[in-house]
Amino acid sequence: ALLHLRTLCPGEAHICRCGQHNTPGHDDICRDRVQIKTWRHDKVRDHLASYLKAAGVSVSTEKKLAPEDPHNLMRMDLVLSHANGVGAYAMHDITIHSASALAPYIASITKDWQQKDGMQLLRAGLSHQAAKKVDKYRHVVSLDFVPLVFSAGGALSAHTMDLFKAWRSIVPSWDHLQRLIAFALVRKRVTNFRLVN
Repeated sequence: ALLHLRTLCPGEAHICRCGQHNTPGHDDICRDRVQIKTWRHDKVRDHLASYLKAAGVSVSTEKKLAPEDPHNLMRMDLVLSHANGVGAYAMHDITIHSASALAPYIASITKDWQQKDGMQLLRAGLSHQAAKKVDKYRHVVSLDFVPLVFSAGGALSAHTMDLFKAWRSIVPSWDHLQRLIAFALVRKRVTNFRLVN
C-alpha cells in the first residue's frame, strides 16, 4: 500500500485489458496501449528533425512517398534535403522495438545465442529489424535510405550508430540531443508503469 501511495501508480490485475498476462515489459507490446508507441516515435522524430534543422539541414517529416497515389499511404519519418530545400538526398524511417518483441527473432537469427550477452543479442535483433526495413523500402526509395532502429531501452542498431556518428560532427549540442532521445524512449514507459500483483 505504501508503494502505491509513494508512486501514485494504481495496482493492476494479472491480466491486462487486452487479454494477455500483465507482466513487466507488457506495456511495450500491448495492442491496447498504442498511444505509448506513437508518442515515443513522434518525440524521437521531432527531436531529430529540430536538431538537424539547427545544423542547417532541410528536414521534412512524415512525407508521403507517393503523393500522387491516394491509396499509397507509405510515409517516411525524416526526409533530408539540400539547404535550399530542393532535391532530397536521404530518407530515414524510425522504428522502436521492445526487447520482449525482439526475443522471437533473436533465437532464430543468432547462432549460439545462449553464449552471447544481452546487449549482443539485442543488437542482433535490432539489426535484423533494420534489414527488414531496408527490404521493405528497397523498391520504393531510390535515395540513400537508413532505418533508425532503437530499442525501447535506448539501444541502437549498427546502422543507426554509424549514422549518429556522422551526424555528431554536424549537429550542435549532440550530447543534449542524445539525452532527449533517451528520455523520450523511457519517459512514456515510466509514466505508464503498472504494478503487477
